[in-house]
Amino acid sequence: MVYIGIRPPLPVSIPKSERLTATPECGQNFHAVPNQRENTMNIQDRIREQVTANPVVLYMKGTPQFPRCGFSSSAVQTLKACGLKDFLAVDVLADEALRQGIKAYANWPTIPQLYIGGEFIGGNDIMREMRKSGELQALLKSAGAIA
Repeated sequence: MVYIGIRPPLPVSIPKSERLTATPECGQNFHAVPNQRENTMNIQDRIREQVTANPVVLYMKGTPQFPRCGFSSSAVQTLKACGLKDFLAVDVLADEALRQGIKAYANWPTIPQLYIGGEFIGGNDIMREMRKSGELQALLKSAGAIA
């Protein structure tokens, strides 16, 4: 390849442990958290920490603002329809180990997956049915996620 003028920059290799991963939260807020070394915290521990440290966690494909599958989009819309404004949304497409690990954690083969108060609730279809019956709103209230 011939370059005329300015040569493109050479790729820089950043160790995985020093990379930052965007962890989206519902709304427009994102915060960066450093990746954890797999040897210091395995994937199941990471998941357990996320679901217990946050009242509502949605493991999804994409982000609430830019879902990358219809089921994830529907799950976000279901939570918003319940009046939920703030929750941790985790993009499983950003980390293949997390994508596989979350399926094993709940013994549930599909994504999205919803956790409220540290407990696995279900996927998109279950969320929609629970919303229709009012169960989802009641769970969100008991977790202090909605008024």
